[in-house]
Amino acid sequence: IVRRDRANASHIKNHYFNVKGQFFIENKSFDGFYIPIKSQQVNENNKLIDINEANLVAKNCNGYPALIESLVTKSKSEQPPLPYNLLKLQKDAARKFGYSLQETLNITQSLRENYKLITYNRSDCQYLSDEHFDEANDVLKAVSQTAPILQGAIAKSNTTIKSRAFNSDKLSAHHGIIPTDTVGDLSKLTDSEQKIYMLIARAYIAQFHPKYTFDATEIIVNVNGYKFKTNAKIDTNLGWKNLYKNDVGNTEIEDSEDTQILDLRTLKTGDIGNCTSSQVTAHETQPPALYTIDTLVEDLSRAAKYVKNPQLRKILQDRDKDKEGEHGGIGTAATRASIVDNLLQRGFITKKGKSIISTPLGQSLYDCLDDI
Repeated sequence: IVRRDRANASHIKNHYFNVKGQFFIENKSFDGFYIPIKSQQVNENNKLIDINEANLVAKNCNGYPALIESLVTKSKSEQPPLPYNLLKLQKDAARKFGYSLQETLNITQSLRENYKLITYNRSDCQYLSDEHFDEANDVLKAVSQTAPILQGAIAKSNTTIKSRAFNSDKLSAHHGIIPTDTVGDLSKLTDSEQKIYMLIARAYIAQFHPKYTFDATEIIVNVNGYKFKTNAKIDTNLGWKNLYKNDVGNTEIEDSEDTQILDLRTLKTGDIGNCTSSQVTAHETQPPALYTIDTLVEDLSRAAKYVKNPQLRKILQDRDKDKEGEHGGIGTAATRASIVDNLLQRGFITKKGKSIISTPLGQSLYDCLDDI
């Protein structure tokens, strides 16, 4: 946390420039971004850093003929996100509802011990056994009675679908956190208990919905010798993604920023049109973002990547080599909440809005320690 705060504070902004072309080819309008060449000045992310070069590209493309140099469309599919382990559940609960790690742990403890509505809640595993697959009808029936609001989603489930989650070979000492076949009354749960139960139930129901399928099209357009790249996609079957339509900020389901939701499948290599406009946009490099609860808990599971000493890094990584989702972490799924809470209570870190930052006391302690 101290390192992240200092990297954020010491960041020196650098400018870079994108050239975006708008194309009209065979009655299709779409955007493309210029691909710099080796002779141009670029940063480590291959972005132009000389505005004069960017302006020259835009000037030499605006209004000129545009040729589709290559076009490839591929049909792709994605399986649903895996059921939750405690780490992923804490991460989503923090992102969606602002719950602390300990709050989520306490809520799941209540759902498990007081209501018997979910399985073991401190699990570090996201997979399920083949036996769980055989129990799907009973579990889905119990969920539909416990949370009638989910009956529509359950009615569209198909228990003959066996997702990647059902893999006994991937199990650790535990399995993913899922609903049980116990029937409860959602209205008798607290608001926070309802929200967490619904997250767990949704992830489970999604395992019995069809794959999300789409066609992805990648186009290279040549204008006056300058090349632009376009990524577009069109959904062919939302499948399980219907359950996640309103889940804003979920990085597991979001499209990348440079992907346009367009159907460009009818275009083909050799088609000619025009670059109707081209423009330069200026951008600034961003500092490493301050930690939030959800990004902190994610990094706690992969802390080894920040360890400078290669021997110590290897010790952490080797310890977790057979653990799915763990990459040389600090603590375990069951102890990370108390680690963070202890640091807060002792005044080494504090909350600033949604951010988790170090205090002067925490920074002083850091400076006394070996920089490993």
